[in-house]
Amino acid sequence: LASRVKGHRDILEGGVGVLYKPDSAKDFIKKFQSIYNGYTVLREERILEGYANFSDVVVFLDTYEKIKEAAWL
Repeated sequence: LASRVKGHRDILEGGVGVLYKPDSAKDFIKKFQSIYNGYTVLREERILEGYANFSDVVVFLDTYEKIKEAAWL
């Protein structure tokens, strides 16, 4: 459960997690209650898949490749 901002969307969209409207306590409570009461089920393996694209190794390699490409411009 996270606010709907860029970094959170990148990781949690697509059924991986639940996003609530930033600055909306009402939406946060609604989404929290849905998870707490079991209406929204979060599967651990889907959450891990969401984070896999943002591991330190993946981010480092992506950044390294971008630096290499920029050096050839």
